[in-house]
Amino acid sequence: MAECDAGYYCRVCAEYVDGIVDSEIYLRYVLRDIPFAELAGMPEAHIWCNGNLAQYIVDPAFGKTVRVDDDQDKARQDPQTRALMEKVITLAWQRLQGLPDSGLDVTEYPMPDMVSPHEMGESQLGSEKEDAAPRS
Repeated sequence: MAECDAGYYCRVCAEYVDGIVDSEIYLRYVLRDIPFAELAGMPEAHIWCNGNLAQYIVDPAFGKTVRVDDDQDKARQDPQTRALMEKVITLAWQRLQGLPDSGLDVTEYPMPDMVSPHEMGESQLGSEKEDAAPRS
C-alpha cells in the first residue's frame, strides 16, 4: 500500500483493504512500530482484523466490534497501562483518519511525539503485544 496508498487484500479475512484509513500496517507506521522502509513489504490487514491492537481504539467513529485473544484482552491489564494504550492508539487512529487529506508526505505520517515500540525495545503491536508511550 505504501507506493500508491491503494489497498491490498487482508491477510486475516481476505477482503480488500480499501485504503490507509483501514490499514493495520499504516496504523502501526503512525505509531512508529513499522519503519518506512518496511511498509511496502508488510502483509496487509484491516485494523479491526487485529483485535489485539484495535481493542485500544476508543473513539465512537471507529464503531467496529473486534475479537481479542483471551490472554491479550485489555481488561486483564492494570488500569494505568490500559489507559495509556487506549490514549496512544486512539490518537494514532485519529491521526490516520485525517492523513489522506492532510497533504503530508508519507514520511511525515508517524506521530512526531511518539516513542516507538522498537525504541522501547519491544515491538508488540503487530504480534499481539502492547507497548507504546508518548515521548517525555
